[in-house]
Amino acid sequence: MEEAVAADLVLHVIDVSHPQFEDQRAVGEQVLKDLGVDAGSVIEVYNKADRGEHLDVRRRDAVTISALTGRGIDRLVDAIRTRELQGGEVMRLDLPHGEARLLASLFEVAEVMEKRVDDTSTHVTAWVPRDAMPRFANFAASDLLQAAKVS
Repeated sequence: MEEAVAADLVLHVIDVSHPQFEDQRAVGEQVLKDLGVDAGSVIEVYNKADRGEHLDVRRRDAVTISALTGRGIDRLVDAIRTRELQGGEVMRLDLPHGEARLLASLFEVAEVMEKRVDDTSTHVTAWVPRDAMPRFANFAASDLLQAAKVS
């Protein structure tokens, strides 16, 4: 459970085929709260939707799936991706060739969407987690810096 406290995202999986699934959901929610897990980092995942029970999920960010059939897995992946993207920003970076270690670090922590190399630099567009952004701030593309000064 201590991993849940340190995690950026927690999937609270609930078996909707169980007759007391709502009670179990509430107990799980309370345990996470007692551990100090931020409710904003939790996605509720209602599993076993293939069992035929009709479930009207109205909870924010909840996803209904069937791990057995795969139904709803695409929506779960989208929910995870959306949550992940909220934790960072797309940056355009101009990294001089002498910054090879920083470029390698970028590939470790970010999702690189585009990379172009010229004689002096590697130009990268990447989604960068917020906590890693200061590491790359000095190399933000100059057109973005100009836009920020004008605003």
